[in-house]
Formats: sequence, C-alpha cells, structure tokens
Amino acid sequence: MINFTDRVYLRLNNSAPDIPKLDIVKKIWWFQDGKWAPQGFSAHGDSYLTLTEQSDNPPTEPNIDLFEITVQEGAEPHEPLLVVDRGFVAQKDISAGGFIASNQGELYLGSGRNDQVDVPKIILTHSDVSRLQGGGSLEVPAIPSGSQFPAGEKGQLFIYTPTSSLYKHNGSTWVYQGPTSNYAGYFDTLYLRKANAQDPAHLDVGDINIHGHLSIGNTVTSDLNPDPNHILGNDNNRWLSMVAENVKVNSLNPIPAGVGGNGTWIDVNTKLRINGDLQLNNGHVVSSLNPSGSIALGSPSEPWTGVVAITGYFNNLRSPDGNIHIDDTMVYIYGSWHFQTGYVKTDNIAPAWQSSMTIWSHMNPISAGQYGLGSGSQYWAGVVADTFYAHWYGWFDALDDLELLKGTKSKTITQEGMEVDVIDPNSLPFLLRPKREGETEDFWDVGKSMGFMVGVAKQHLARTEKLEQRVAALEKALSLD
Repeated sequence: MINFTDRVYLRLNNSAPDIPKLDIVKKIWWFQDGKWAPQGFSAHGDSYLTLTEQSDNPPTEPNIDLFEITVQEGAEPHEPLLVVDRGFVAQKDISAGGFIASNQGELYLGSGRNDQVDVPKIILTHSDVSRLQGGGSLEVPAIPSGSQFPAGEKGQLFIYTPTSSLYKHNGSTWVYQGPTSNYAGYFDTLYLRKANAQDPAHLDVGDINIHGHLSIGNTVTSDLNPDPNHILGNDNNRWLSMVAENVKVNSLNPIPAGVGGNGTWIDVNTKLRINGDLQLNNGHVVSSLNPSGSIALGSPSEPWTGVVAITGYFNNLRSPDGNIHIDDTMVYIYGSWHFQTGYVKTDNIAPAWQSSMTIWSHMNPISAGQYGLGSGSQYWAGVVADTFYAHWYGWFDALDDLELLKGTKSKTITQEGMEVDVIDPNSLPFLLRPKREGETEDFWDVGKSMGFMVGVAKQHLARTEKLEQRVAALEKALSLD
C-alpha cells in the first residue's frame, strides 16, 4: 500500500477511452430480453484508481474503480468525464453546474432540510432572476442589447432593440429566436419536458394542491372528476372565467354581494340558446326579451296557455285554429281598426240573437263613402239605432210615383219557418241596390226609398190640394156656405 498523505494531488498519466455519447448511456442503462443488463465499462484505460477491501493483486470483486473517459460527439472538443463504476453515497450536498441525469431508477426525496417536520420539496433557486434582465441575489448580468449587432461568438445572445427581438449567434451569424415577449418572466416555473427538451412530458400524480393558477395549454384527454364534496373555487377565491363546449349543472347561483358579487342575478353576456324547457319559479324578466325576427314565441302545436302584459305590440294576431278569442273582458282600441276579409264574432251569450259587441266611441270608415257595413252576401240581421242618417235621398220627379206605387206587387217568402208576404222587388226595380259580383239577393236602397216616399207624399199632397180646390168651387156654386 502506498501512503499519499504527503501529497497535495494524485496524478495518473495515461490515455482515457474516447466513447460516443449514446454508447456511454448504453454502458450505464440497457436492457436485454427485458432484463436489466447495462454493458458496463469493460475497458477503462490504464489510468484508474481502485478502492477495495481485498489485498489481492489484482483486487477481486467487489471493488470500485474511478477512471476518466472522454465524450466523442461530432467536432465538439472531447469533454472528459470522471466515472465511478459503482454507486456512491454523499452525506451532505451535491451541486452540479450542468444537468443531473438518472437513466434508471427513481428520484427519492425523504424530507426537508430544516428539521424533522420540514417537507420534501423541489426549490427553484434562481426564481428571482429575470430571463432577459438577469439580476437576483446572484446579480446575474442582463443579456446585451442595442440597435447594432456586435461581432458575436457562438452561443451568445443579443437583444435587437429596434424590433424587441432576441438573436443567438451560431458561430457565423446571428439567428432570430423570436420576440422578447416570448422570453419574459423569471426562472420561477418548473417544466417537464420529453427527451427533445421541447415537447411537454406527462405527469401521473395522486392528489395535487394548487395554490396559484392552473393553466392547461393544450388538451385534457380524460375526465377531471373531483370528490363530490369539493367545489371548483369558492366565493372568495373564484375562477375568472370558464370556457367549455358543454356544461352540465344542477343549479346556477350568483356570487354573494359581500364578496364582490351582486347576490341577485347571473350575467349572460351573449345570446342564450335553450334547447329544452325554460322555467321561472317566482322570478322576473327585468329587461326587453327581443328575438330574431324569424323566431316565434310558442308554436301552433305547442302554444302558450296565456300571455299577461300591460301592453302588446303586434303586426299580426293569429291563432292555431284561425280565430282570435277574447273571453270575459273588454278590448280597447285607441287607433285604427282595419278588417280585411274578416269579421267580429261574439259568443257564449244565449239566445244567439242577444250576442253583442259594445262600442264606446264612433266607428268611422277610413274614407267617406268608400266602405259599407256588411255586404250583399254577408249582411246584418238588423240595425237598431236612435237616429238614422242618410247622406242623400233619391228623387223621382220624372216618374209618376203614385202610379208606380199602385203597380206595387207582393210575393210570399219563407222566413224563420213562416210564410210572409213582402213587396216584390221586381215591381219597384229603381229602388233596389245594384247587385255586386257574387251577390244573389236584392236589397232596398233606403235613400232612394225615402226619396220615393217623399215623392209619393208630394204627389199625393198636390192631388189633395187640387181636390180641395174643386170641392171649394163646388160648394160655392151650390151656395153651401
């Protein structure tokens, strides 16, 4: 045994194996037929240090060899690595300037460092350092910036301020990396990446407690099912918004007023389409309910039972059976009332001739002398009025009214099951209302009839006066005075 306690360093001069990068991985991590079978370092050169408990020369197993290898990777300088062909234990800390890789096995974390109750954790030690501006407790320098590119060397970063863009030197020129906004923030986020160091890796965990925001950047490929006693957010710590294709809930409740909500309503800031039923239990609609012009409220097969409103505005009033029914109330019309091939019908009053419609104001046509009340095919059964006014009466001075009256004939008709004698309209044709298209019955023109009766009375009066004159002359001749 050689005692090295009087030396300040140990130097072993010899060649070190030069091994490709992927082959190094195979030597420490490999499987054969599904069984753990790393290739190992069968050749470690002539410069190595063996730690063993055996005094044999060469030492027998088990022992530990420490030796040097170099990494063979393209035209890059061959980086030396210190290899231990067995495991090792560190009682305290391990710090690395590069990456730490475990090709086989797991990451075991026992507890925290402070005391027995401290929990295991992953700590981002440079979380106070800006990715672009550096700083932090280590006072990391900022990435150089300016309006002119420097000469640069491979791997150097530079911020081109005129366009706020980040560039990286590839050894010959500056290569655009993207806007600086893509690199904002600090080293305060932990990323899980796949082997290409770019694509996000998967994480399979049990319970997860999130004290900040949960951001899902791509797709959730399975259900996110909570314990039925848990809620997503609460009144004091609520989500800003939720975007989903389909949401199923048992109830929607407003946020209480005491924690920033209104406590009364839920806002829907766009159109709301309900493909099922809409039910309001003791609720109110507090603003206009405006549909698209092509949307109806109800349908002929599913009509509303009733609509109660202070005011209703309509272009058309229609009902599934073609009739509008107004029951047990009055209708007030303050504007025009226009019937186009329609009618007013009052029901539910017996006997039928007592059915009536009460009008509290004048009912005037839109144009004088243009419209009639009823028609030759649909006429009123009767008109009862205190006073009847006609615009004009007929006058027949050219006719012998008394002779025409003498020529009046009668005919017998059946009315309400009884035979009744009436004036034959054909005996006084000049007093008839001219028939219109589609009409089969005759109607007397009241204006002409009144004029005719005045003519008859006038002619009768003239004859009476003439007769009185003759009687007076006769009395005088006979000295009857």
